[in-house]
This record gives sequence, structure tokens and C-alpha cells, in this order.
Amino acid sequence: MPRAGINFGDGCWGGHLIEFCDVFDTVKETGDHGSFNSWGRDRYWNLGGIDFNNDAAWEANKALVTLDACNTTTIRNNRWRCDDGWDIDLDDGSTNYHIYNNLCLNGGIKNREGFDRVVENNIMLNTSYSFHVHVWYKHSGDVVRRNIFCSERYGSSLNPTTPWGKEMDYNLVHYPGLAEPTPALNLADQSKRDTHSILADTMFVDPDKGDFRVKDDSPALKLGFVNFPMDQFGVTKPGLKAIARSPNIPKLS
Repeated sequence: MPRAGINFGDGCWGGHLIEFCDVFDTVKETGDHGSFNSWGRDRYWNLGGIDFNNDAAWEANKALVTLDACNTTTIRNNRWRCDDGWDIDLDDGSTNYHIYNNLCLNGGIKNREGFDRVVENNIMLNTSYSFHVHVWYKHSGDVVRRNIFCSERYGSSLNPTTPWGKEMDYNLVHYPGLAEPTPALNLADQSKRDTHSILADTMFVDPDKGDFRVKDDSPALKLGFVNFPMDQFGVTKPGLKAIARSPNIPKLS
């Protein structure tokens, strides 16, 4: 399809659950979008006269950010592939998300503006930037931890005041063949966090066949990463599984 497989136009009270989906062949004719895309654009976003980066203004007005996204939206246990954009694209102030146990095959995850997003225990493959930090507020409250990346660079646009978010740490950058884990200094330099994040060989089980679980002696497990199933994406009815297509599995780069 030319745009997203799943799109949220605004916070719309939140509380949604997206799980066990297999979403691919998306954003084929456009760009600046995602297999999952949320535009955000709740009432607080770009609100004139309030500077959420100002400490006093934040304390006085922070209840505004969850007027619309008042319940957490959860995105978990999915497989995503975006051909021209981000696999999961939280755009324009998208707020109050918990994103975990997602296999992102091509475009990674983007958080733009917004508040209170927890991105943990995801695998992001073959994107030029491991995770995309776009225009974060000083008090975003974002948490990015225990993810597996394939790049030691954070994609950033109009960098926010560092340190970024509430917590960014215990992330692993896949470095095939590396004999011993080493500190991920480039991540730490960008985020002014990532004290315990490392470069290491992730030791995937069978990446050529799409099994990106990690082996029992993987250093990812020591950081707190937890394996999630690789055979539960998409339809489950046997008749549908027999005819369902699957996304292209990338060769790791």
C-alpha cells in the first residue's frame, strides 16, 4: 500500500492494543510515514503560549499532555517492515505509548515530540540509525532500554537538550564477530545516557530464516533483554497461514 498499514490520527483517549500483527509492503509510493504511524496532534501539541521545555511552565501545565491520550496505547509482539520510512512512526507529539517485543525489519522506531513513551525489548534491523530521536521535549519522560540495534547512531532532528528522556540504557548494538562486548560510546555521547549500553555480537538463533531470538549465552540477556516468539506474527488459522505472504527478511548489515 502507498501509506501506513495502521494509522492513528490523534491520541483519541488512548488505551488501544496492537499485537501479533505482521505488517509489511507499506509506504510503497510515498515517504515520511511508517508501517504503524500516529500523527499525535493532540490539543497540547504546539499550543501557543506554553513552553514545555521551561521548568516552571512544565510544572504548571503538565496535565495537558494526557488530556487526549489519557490511557496507555500498547504495541507489542508484532513484526513490521516499512519500505520508505519507519517501521513504527510516533509522529507529531504522539503521547503515552508502551512499545515492546516488536521485530522491526527495515526502518526502526521514531519518537517525535510527545511524552511518556516506553520503548523496550524491541529488535531494530538494518536501519541507518538505531532509534530516531526527533524534537524531544526536555521533560518527555521517554524510556528507551534493553533494545537490540544494528547501528550505533541515533537518528536525530533538532536535537533536544541532553540528557535525552528519562532513561536510555542497557541497549545492545549488534556487531557480528566482536570477540568481547565493549561500551557503546557513540550512543552515550549522543544521549548523554547509555552508561551500560554495549557493542556486541547478539548471537541470533537463525537470522537467515527470520528467527531473531538470541542464544542462551547472548550478552543481550545479561542486559535484561528477553526473547519473544518469532512464529506468532499475523494470521493463525491454518487455512489462512497456508496462503499468507511473509515480508522479505533482511540480510544483516
